[in-house]
Amino acid sequence: MARNTDLKNENEKMIRAVLYSGLDYSAADLEEISGLSHGTVMNLLREFLERNEILLCEKRGNAIGRKTYRYRINPDSRRMCTVSIRRKQQGLYGTVSLRNLEGECLDTVETETFMEDVSGIRPSLDAMIQKHPDTDLIVVSTPGVCRSGVISLPTKQPYDLGTAITDTWNIPYVIENDVNVATIGFQYSSADIDHMALIYQGGGRIIGCGIIIDGKLYNGASHAAGELRWVPFMRDIENRSDAQLLKDQILSAAAVLNPQVIAWYSDCVQEEITLTEEELPLTQQPILFQISDLDELIEKGMHSIGMHVFIENRGGTGK
Repeated sequence: MARNTDLKNENEKMIRAVLYSGLDYSAADLEEISGLSHGTVMNLLREFLERNEILLCEKRGNAIGRKTYRYRINPDSRRMCTVSIRRKQQGLYGTVSLRNLEGECLDTVETETFMEDVSGIRPSLDAMIQKHPDTDLIVVSTPGVCRSGVISLPTKQPYDLGTAITDTWNIPYVIENDVNVATIGFQYSSADIDHMALIYQGGGRIIGCGIIIDGKLYNGASHAAGELRWVPFMRDIENRSDAQLLKDQILSAAAVLNPQVIAWYSDCVQEEITLTEEELPLTQQPILFQISDLDELIEKGMHSIGMHVFIENRGGTGK
């Protein structure tokens, strides 16, 4: 019985992943893509319809041939609350949004003032969940090291937002570093990239890197992978310009990871970064991509994370 249940769950995930692409499909399309039998696909579609997880589209076909039903995701069957905490010059700033499965923003609450630490997001988050208690998932993007729901920022006391979410609302959650979330957003927009890094440069020692290896986010043993401020040459930043510091970090990531692409965003460097063959052999040089809108990638990354959780049909990972 357990094997049958596991098999059914895997079949559900397979069909759900296809439907969650946002397109509409016929049963025959789903059979061809998944390799599942007609009976299995139809049984799953019936269950999804009963749970209001998908919608039955109008019949399509030519005027002579037999028309077939098509199915698509019900964008309002589940809702996620996305929480974006970002560093600004004046301090931390947060935006809390409610989104449907298509990423459409249904409601937004912003912090009224700049926060001293990440715990300052609670009033905005409280207001959103009280207004929308049927929220299915909370996805948080924040600066700092995130592990088991605890957010750790330099010079700040660690804050256990995960426990606060569980104790107050008992809603599944995912909490992830903002550069990692942006990296997922970049990969989401570039499906053919399985090996990449995304470097974010703020001011001073604020610099971080998201890493994708074999198509998956790499967090490291203690969820601190990509904390580039601990690279030894960062002790000598006074003798490097912002542009040289960024370039040295790009070279370091390229030499260690050998990625296809290194995307970068800087608050203090606008000029193009190029590598020479003396600095790194041409065969090892990644494509360099300067990001124009980091917030957009973070938004895409949070949506991608939420959709992955919904496809798996499980609770938050508590990362």
